[in-house]
Amino acid sequence: MDVAVSQARGREDAGMPNLRQREKQIQYGKNTPEYQLYLQQIPKCQRRRGDIRSPDPYANISKRAFDGCVKCWRRDLHLWQDRWCANQMLSNGGAVAVHSKSNGGVQCPENVAQASLGEKGLDQGCISNAASSGGADAANEDDLLCTVCWHDYQATILFPCGHAVLCAGCADSVMKEERPGRPSKICPMCRSHISEVLHVAE
Repeated sequence: MDVAVSQARGREDAGMPNLRQREKQIQYGKNTPEYQLYLQQIPKCQRRRGDIRSPDPYANISKRAFDGCVKCWRRDLHLWQDRWCANQMLSNGGAVAVHSKSNGGVQCPENVAQASLGEKGLDQGCISNAASSGGADAANEDDLLCTVCWHDYQATILFPCGHAVLCAGCADSVMKEERPGRPSKICPMCRSHISEVLHVAE
């Protein structure tokens, strides 16, 4: 093995960060629609303590720990986008939430997202076409069913995660008191604790 390569690996293992790789990971996250929406809604100058921030590439932590920080940052951005879309739907007339299995979260109605995002084209990750025709309606029919009972349509939004995956009956049973051996108040999609269930009018 080349001496320079082994010395470089030794420095990385000793805690010297590989800045190019870390900056590349951060830049990749900043190019996502979630981050662009977050940046538009909460500019850097208006952020408070506790708001989502990108990981520090100069942090003296291992590669594995930094990768975990990037993963948490990206997950937090995704969850923030789901909550933001849910709040937009509720504040604009209580539109029906549409769940997409490919994205795993709440999708904003087209008119809400376009009105709030303007003409920048950042609505790729947040907009779903509620009015589709032909065979697409039959395919999307299953996406609107409750993920627990597969009988009724999704009619609730779970907070704080923002997932819209349950019918009213299943949401009520999830929020019931804990029974031995059965956890309650847990989102079936992300397994996070549910603090509140919002019933959405159809």
